[in-house]
Amino acid sequence: MKNKVKTSLAIVLFLSLGVLVGVLLCYFMNNVVFGHGDTVRASEVVGETAPTAALSQPIVSATPVPTDAVTPAGEGDGSTSGAESMFASIVPSKPEVKRCVYPKVTLTWDGVEGAIMYTVYRSKSRDGEYEEIATVDKNRFVDNTARRRRTYFYKVSAGCEIDGTEVFTEPGKQVKVYVQPDHPKTVIIGECFAVALERARSRFPSYYRFIAQGGMSTYSILNNNEFTYGGQKVTALEKAALYKPDRLVFLVGANGAGSVDPQDAGKNFEKMYKLMKRVNPAIQFVILAVSPWKSDSVYGRKMPSHEKRHQINQAYREVAEKYDNIYYCNLTERFEDSNGNLRGQFNTGDGLHWSVYARDYMTVQLQKWLKKKLGSV
Repeated sequence: MKNKVKTSLAIVLFLSLGVLVGVLLCYFMNNVVFGHGDTVRASEVVGETAPTAALSQPIVSATPVPTDAVTPAGEGDGSTSGAESMFASIVPSKPEVKRCVYPKVTLTWDGVEGAIMYTVYRSKSRDGEYEEIATVDKNRFVDNTARRRRTYFYKVSAGCEIDGTEVFTEPGKQVKVYVQPDHPKTVIIGECFAVALERARSRFPSYYRFIAQGGMSTYSILNNNEFTYGGQKVTALEKAALYKPDRLVFLVGANGAGSVDPQDAGKNFEKMYKLMKRVNPAIQFVILAVSPWKSDSVYGRKMPSHEKRHQINQAYREVAEKYDNIYYCNLTERFEDSNGNLRGQFNTGDGLHWSVYARDYMTVQLQKWLKKKLGSV
């Protein structure tokens, strides 16, 4: 009996000792190791949320403050955030294309006040992904990596530094650029004047082609099967399309001046342009002005009035103003005397056709014009 009592007391003492050790251990850990004197609930800390609410939210990285939430300049505590916001809100201008002939695409844009750098972005499609290709310190950039006969889209953002922090604007509007080849495949199409130029073909680049025939008009270029290609009869325009040209130069109008309405001549060029865009969406049309003739030409009544010629040239000019890639070129003003007639040294004596001097003059001046106006011959 005594042994059972002793055993029970030992168990009680052992359990009591365990409880006491546990209490002492908790106190030690709470006050010595972690340094907490009093228990504070998370919900009682200013700016904190209750534990249940905090645990229900995913852990995310901090995000920058949007620019529209920054205090405007001149307000708040005098920090630089207002200046940063004002600069970041500027929208740079749309780049202007100064040159787009391989191997260079030259762009300029309006400078942004306070900017010390500009970032240039390029994409291969209008809504495609833009790649940062350069950072420059001037409002001008030359892209030497563009490839010929390719279309690119460019846009620019501006940057500055405020108290050691770089601030950038959003990119401005994009500009579309087609990179013309440095040696564009060119076809000269026309009547007797184009025949004269073909006789001087050795003075043109080797990649030039000629589709020339006396009596050709804007109507016949579109409709008459007057030429042969691959053993088949084709129109002048169809033959030109088979060359897959980058540029067409037209020297036509005198033969149709007597019978064709000037506005119809202009509409014929519009039809030709729309058809050729199916072959090359970036095709260039150069329409040369109708050359003057003499009122007392040996062709007599067949020749229309000078007024009619000016009306045709005006129709050509209006077409060129309507489309980005159609150009009107008047190089025969020097051929004309004060009365509107073809000057002596420029005609063969019949009052209409060009002399060798006129042909050579046009050969040189046309290539100079193409180089200056379009960037390549």
